[in-house]
Amino acid sequence: MNGKIAALLSDGFPADTLCRAVDLYQSSHWKHILSDEGWNSWTGIALLSKDGELGSLGEGSQYYPTSLLRSSAEFQEVLAYFKCPLHRVRVLKLDPNHGQIHEHVDEMPESHRLARLQLPLSGAADTYFYSVGERVPMQEGELWYIDVTLPHSVVNQGKVERLSMVIDCELNDWLENLINSSNFTLNA
Repeated sequence: MNGKIAALLSDGFPADTLCRAVDLYQSSHWKHILSDEGWNSWTGIALLSKDGELGSLGEGSQYYPTSLLRSSAEFQEVLAYFKCPLHRVRVLKLDPNHGQIHEHVDEMPESHRLARLQLPLSGAADTYFYSVGERVPMQEGELWYIDVTLPHSVVNQGKVERLSMVIDCELNDWLENLINSSNFTLNA
């Protein structure tokens, strides 16, 4: 995205309210995310998934609302903000006390011009998100564009879990304008 590593797109999303909506779902609904090193302290639950199931975190060709999204007016309201086609939408959790996602790059499907957005919900103050060695200073309730095709890593050094809403969406004129008009960007 024109050399941007990350861009702050908006703030003021209701992080506390969204955390309470997620808390209604038992830990049995959360699925571990497999990394190259095997199982780790990273789990997720879907809002939009390829089959409408909470534990379906992978990519698909179509996406359907899960019971979490259908039952949460708060999450529906957040997603209504986006004036671009949404694909996979998840809430990801990184455990406290040095929960870590090792440096990696994500492959975004080339069939669509996709962008990945992050909306931290909890634990942001003590979570260190790095992209190409630069810290991205995300705070709760802020919406960020992150170029995940570049090397990035995360470590949660806090005492609470880091929850983040992760939104894969098509890069259209609306989203491109939002990214390009950001008042805070990190550039490559």
